[in-house]
Amino acid sequence: MADIPAKRRGFAGLWCGNFAFLLMMLGAAVVVDGNGRLPGLNEALSIVILSCIVAGGLSLDVVLAILDGRRRGIAIAVALVYLLMLLPLFA
Repeated sequence: MADIPAKRRGFAGLWCGNFAFLLMMLGAAVVVDGNGRLPGLNEALSIVILSCIVAGGLSLDVVLAILDGRRRGIAIAVALVYLLMLLPLFA
């Protein structure tokens, strides 16, 4: 690990976090009911949890798109996935 620059190691951690947020969002998209609620939770708590997942993922994508020039396209594509998954809220 000594041959990997510290900046690259930091980006690796951010990308792992980004992937975790994406998996949480995709998992939530599978388990929500027709009203947008997570099973066993009321609507208000479901909105708070899902909003935190989306906000965390989008903010991490913005940071990665700004800082990691080598993989900027991937960060923008993942941010578009988050935004596309929000479209049913406005329909």
